[in-house]
Amino acid sequence: MKLQMPVSKIVSTCIFMCVIISNTIQAQTSLNMQLLAHYNDTSLVKHNTQIWNDVMGWYDSVKQKEYMISGTTDSIYFFDVSNPDTIQLLFRFFGTNRNCTNRDYYTYKHYLYAVSDQCDNFGNLQIFDLQHLPDSIVKVYESDTLGGLTHTIFIEEKSARMYMMLNKIINHQTSEIVRSPMDIISLVNPTLPVRIGRLVFPSPYEGARVHEAYVRNDTAYCSSENAGLFIFDVRDASQPNLISAITPPYPQNGYNHSSWLDSSGRYLLFTDESPEGLGIKIYDLKDIYNPRIVGTPFKEAGSPHNSYWMGRYAYTSAYWGGVQIYDLNKVDSPVIGAYYDTYPQTFSDGYHGCWGVWPYLPSGIILASDMENGLFIFRTTEHLAINEKQLTQLFINTYPNPFENEFQITIPTKKPEQTNLTVYNLYGKIVHQEKIELESGANTFNINLAIPSGIYIIKVVASEYIYTTRVIKK
Repeated sequence: MKLQMPVSKIVSTCIFMCVIISNTIQAQTSLNMQLLAHYNDTSLVKHNTQIWNDVMGWYDSVKQKEYMISGTTDSIYFFDVSNPDTIQLLFRFFGTNRNCTNRDYYTYKHYLYAVSDQCDNFGNLQIFDLQHLPDSIVKVYESDTLGGLTHTIFIEEKSARMYMMLNKIINHQTSEIVRSPMDIISLVNPTLPVRIGRLVFPSPYEGARVHEAYVRNDTAYCSSENAGLFIFDVRDASQPNLISAITPPYPQNGYNHSSWLDSSGRYLLFTDESPEGLGIKIYDLKDIYNPRIVGTPFKEAGSPHNSYWMGRYAYTSAYWGGVQIYDLNKVDSPVIGAYYDTYPQTFSDGYHGCWGVWPYLPSGIILASDMENGLFIFRTTEHLAINEKQLTQLFINTYPNPFENEFQITIPTKKPEQTNLTVYNLYGKIVHQEKIELESGANTFNINLAIPSGIYIIKVVASEYIYTTRVIKK
């Protein structure tokens, strides 16, 4: 969402609140997506027609429970979605500012980092400890020292760094506001974040800003609004170095909003935000100093906002077009694989509909937030089986089989990629799912399954093959 700059400050208290959960919604237009649960509370404070903004998930690997985090114009909400047929509200924390168009959050270990922007007043960076969920949440940090208004954040776990985009800090003595395109924060101590660098655009790009950034292996892919997309080497946080840029004119260029890499790191997907909608682009980074577009921009109905690349699919929130999932098995000719229209109202102008989507929970459920219509949980039907029928199926071995609690599985592959390992019972119900990272060659994983005795099917869908096997739990 594009920006306005507020300047006042208020301190507010944190409260817990429960509201009624609705698990039903009027049938919508959909393809290969099943609605599992829906939540909304139209009595909440609205900014024009907007109630909700972004959404993300968190998986507690110790308790093996899944959670949804989403924001409204004045609060952050925490839900238990371990049973995906219900959305159970656990806690609500008021933000330190009000009437916020944007709230953004990211998890690191068992902490949630939360920021806000486009508000009536300045706020704070907040850090919440999630390890005691579902019983309690502890706010362990709240300060505007590192940021009073921040549009988005991204955390790279490998380097223990948080990136704060369109970051604004107020000097309370002089009322001076310091604006930064992107600040780089060390999370070596997760509850005591420290600024270690600040991005400065070199000539001739002075004045460019960073709306959102995706970072992998100390390389930052910075969506910089109408200026385009810039790729920086941020290994030295005190002196980031520009590698290359994708600047207008490029096909269907607009307000460069957000990007995401495929698992191999070769291809970059990004969106350009506009109310009417511009196509998603894929660029080949084989020569990172000279990125080249692959194919042509693509989209269905709606306006692509955020898009996440996982395995062979792009999961996209498309404002008035709802949730859309694209099959990127052929990167030069993506096809729509599934969609669900979360916004059945008639679109006229402005920004309305599906703001965020999150596909990374181990169970395989898909979380989505619609600005007016609330929160959704989906599952793709047969894991987009129409597209999978085109892939070659390979049988893989497990040992031991039968097993008691743990077994090993080996998956050979030609190229690195991230995908899901899914376990089904004989009735086709998913009983276990986890993300796995495949590297070139033979990949061996230890799988621990706390499930009843019986026969189960294991399935891994990669970009070129479907790996399957049958196991017996003693």
